[in-house]
Amino acid sequence: MAADFIKYQVAVNVYAFSDKYTDIASLGQVYYYPSFHSAIHKDKLRHELARDLTRETAWEAVMRIRCGKGVRFTSYHRNFMLRYTDLLALPAVNCDKAYAMQFALEETLLTTQIVYFQVALLYPSLVLSSLEKPKDDEFSLEFLLGHAITFISSHQQSWLENFSL
Repeated sequence: MAADFIKYQVAVNVYAFSDKYTDIASLGQVYYYPSFHSAIHKDKLRHELARDLTRETAWEAVMRIRCGKGVRFTSYHRNFMLRYTDLLALPAVNCDKAYAMQFALEETLLTTQIVYFQVALLYPSLVLSSLEKPKDDEFSLEFLLGHAITFISSHQQSWLENFSL
C-alpha cells in the first residue's frame, strides 16, 4: 500500500484514539491520544490539528543524499520511499519533518580524514497549507474538523479515481 501512496503522492497523517494496541503504519505523522477524554486531550488535539492543517507543506518532493569516497549509507529512517540508493521520494515535506540516515566507513577506501555529505531537496515551487490561518489564531475543534472533512471530501473523488486499496 505504501508504494501506491508514493505513486500518487499521498501522505497520511493518523490521529489514533485507541486505548488498545493498534498496529499503525503511516507515510506521515502519527498523533496518539491514549484513552482519549475530551476534557484532557481537547487542547492538544486542537493544537496538533491546527498545526497539521495550516503549516506550509511542499508536495511531491525528492531528496538526494551523497557522500564522499569511503562512506556509504547503511539504512534510512522516517516516512519515505527509497527510489535509488541515494534518492528518497517524499510525498509531503514540512518544517516539522526529520529524516535520519546511518552510515558506515569503509576504511580501505578512505583516503583522507575529511568526510562530507551533500543533501539536496527538490520540490515544486508551490507550497501550500491545507487551510488558511484565521487572523486571531483561534481555532475551535469543530471549525478544524469541519474544514478537514470538507477538504478531504472535495479531493476524495479525484484520489479515489487514481488509487485503489
